[in-house]
Amino acid sequence: MYAMYAMHPLPSESEDLESNRSYESDEPFPVEKVSHIKWADLMSSSHCGESLRESARDYAQRVWLMQMRSLLAETKESLDAAVAYERRLEENRSQQRPEVLMCCRREQEESEKTIENLRAKSFEKGSIEARWCSDWLAELNKMTPSSFIQYVTLLSTEDHQENLYMFMSSMSMELTWSQVQARLVKIEAVRQKLQQEELHLCEWKPVLDGDDFSILFHQPMDFGSKMDAQDFQECIRRVSNKKFPRSGCFGKLWGVFLQKLFRSDVSCYKSEFSITPLAQLFNCSNRDLALLLKVLADAGQDSLCFNTVCARAILAECHKRTARGHWVDIIIDFLYICMLIRMSMWLETGNDPEAWLLACFALLSVWIAASLFFKLFGGLILFCGSSAGLAVGFLKHLNLWSVTLTATEVFSAYVGWRFMVYACVGGGVEVNDAWVLFQKHPAFLSVLVLIRWTQVGFGLLQLPGIGRNIVPVFYAITRPASINFLFILFIIVMGSFHAYFVFPIKENTGKFDNIFNGFLKIFRLEVLGDFDLNELEGLSETLSANLSHGHLQGEVGEEVRSHIHRSLRLEFLVLSLLVTVVAMNVYIGLLGELYSKAVERKNRLYNHYLAASACRYLSRLVGFRWLCCGGRCSQRPTDKEPGLVWLAYRREFLLDSANPEEC
Repeated sequence: MYAMYAMHPLPSESEDLESNRSYESDEPFPVEKVSHIKWADLMSSSHCGESLRESARDYAQRVWLMQMRSLLAETKESLDAAVAYERRLEENRSQQRPEVLMCCRREQEESEKTIENLRAKSFEKGSIEARWCSDWLAELNKMTPSSFIQYVTLLSTEDHQENLYMFMSSMSMELTWSQVQARLVKIEAVRQKLQQEELHLCEWKPVLDGDDFSILFHQPMDFGSKMDAQDFQECIRRVSNKKFPRSGCFGKLWGVFLQKLFRSDVSCYKSEFSITPLAQLFNCSNRDLALLLKVLADAGQDSLCFNTVCARAILAECHKRTARGHWVDIIIDFLYICMLIRMSMWLETGNDPEAWLLACFALLSVWIAASLFFKLFGGLILFCGSSAGLAVGFLKHLNLWSVTLTATEVFSAYVGWRFMVYACVGGGVEVNDAWVLFQKHPAFLSVLVLIRWTQVGFGLLQLPGIGRNIVPVFYAITRPASINFLFILFIIVMGSFHAYFVFPIKENTGKFDNIFNGFLKIFRLEVLGDFDLNELEGLSETLSANLSHGHLQGEVGEEVRSHIHRSLRLEFLVLSLLVTVVAMNVYIGLLGELYSKAVERKNRLYNHYLAASACRYLSRLVGFRWLCCGGRCSQRPTDKEPGLVWLAYRREFLLDSANPEEC
């Protein structure tokens, strides 16, 4: 142990500054502008990349220590306030209430335990200083989107990502309800509002009031500063008892009905409150915000970053900006499905549909193609700024989810293009001529129906009640263990078909359709457990009958056995036992185990899915405004002074049951 420390002497101040300048000779790490980020250096395994990761690890540990000290200072202040309140209660015994005194002492006990745990984590043994909280707030209030992006990108490349989780956890501070009340009553406007009206602070939140994670309001760093009018109204509406509206008997009954329909018997829950000084991250341009969410999503589905308040708050801000585009896509998908149903009915009857229906189909095809273009273009320009920017943007979008969705939209755009080509074949534009495409190639319409219904299903995953339960299913199916097993199973099926193809069965040879039918026999046997021994042997049933007195009497019998009869049945026994029974049941057990593990981390998986979807919507918005508005409309208002962002959330929908000690 001594030798290890002897090999790493303490760095001098000049060496520390020099290590921060390893990123660029003329610009220290981290760079201040997103357009100046050197993505190749952040993602590479070169000496420069390792130097940057070391700097990011040091900063993550330093901020984590500052947050631990800030929590110590905040808890110590709460403990002192509880002790002082208990002393006042004991002095004024005439107004002393036992239940209030008990709550006060319980809060003291919890504060003392918290201080003890925080000291053990941070190895802080000295006196607790009140300035620690302000130091942490001032340090993180300087965090720019560019700095945050670089730190997350560097820390996400490490194994297990402990430093990334440490860094993300340090970006916010959870407050107890007593700490929330103490901070809010320090705001003069809030204190006056509570005194003037019959209002009081309330931590309970109705479940039907909105999302399970909310960005409440922005508070200036200085308690004496005047809050923005909109933020002040949100503060009163979200944190006081004003969140419970007054309603009549019918309104209450309707609320109870919705509550039981969607939330069982749960009508309210206690909110958890947190503050984060990262005000610049929530007041940045759409391009910077999309890049913030993109680097968090690229950390992976197994990353714990989406179990942290900061990452979830960035996701909530993205959803706030893309809500309109999401509803537009829902309406487009609904109209598209209605038109496809109508077109399928006309294709079955063999008649030509209405001209207006085909014209609407062409317009929606143009919308899908334009939406795809803006998504791809907006996703690529997020990483522009260096020579390797476009290449990095392309590589970061190469994942199974993005490629699959892009392929489906490309096919939809291709069908729309072919549809318009058929409309212009005659020299003019006749929508009825375009119907010939689906009459000649009904498979185009069939695949298009499957794609659009699948995308409607993916859109429904945005609903929390559905998404949190279904996303783990897709996660289990797409795990490497599942994919590798399916690949080996495919090899076994192909080998079994090859062995079966050796038998000289006439109906399995010749044309491709005959060969494919032979493959389907083996596929049905091994994967579905559906088989017919006579069909496998290539034998057909015979009918022996006699006609007497107008009645047909006979029996169905088999043809004479072929010379491969015993060999084929022996092979059938081996294949059905090893593949149909053993292999398929092993795969079912494997999926069950993967799903059980996925359910334990369903919150992070669901939030990752939401982040991937929000990235596409925000990229489309960035691409559209970049081309049509020159980027002028992509800026958010920046007139708010540095301060705190207040957040409220439901703990059970943020943390996971897996690895609770990490959460």
